[in-house]
Amino acid sequence: MSHEFTVSVLALYPGAVGYAFAYFESRERMIDWGTPEFAASHRHQNMVAMKGIERLIERYRPDIVVIEDDTEPGSRRSRRIRRLHQSICHMAAAKSIEIERISRAQVRQTFATVGAGTRHEIA
Repeated sequence: MSHEFTVSVLALYPGAVGYAFAYFESRERMIDWGTPEFAASHRHQNMVAMKGIERLIERYRPDIVVIEDDTEPGSRRSRRIRRLHQSICHMAAAKSIEIERISRAQVRQTFATVGAGTRHEIA
């Protein structure tokens, strides 16, 4: 009898008018996903996003939070999104949740193994 170790993962992808998320209870089991948008002024977008992300973390209590590695050479993430990533990392650390930064290249390499090469195939 094999016992596979599983961890829960909350993947986050902040964008210009909201963020996308996907919550997995295991490698093969996605439980929830969404693309909440908000109409906050540019000045308050990160604050509004953080409130929503904090609710997701409280609801699902993931073992790991995954965000894009915006420190990779060639990353085109805006200063606002980079600050939001920092806030997400601080919140995760305060809640003793592991944070994993994954580059766009790593995402493409992973999905290429199952034949998904375009962003539409990956989605």
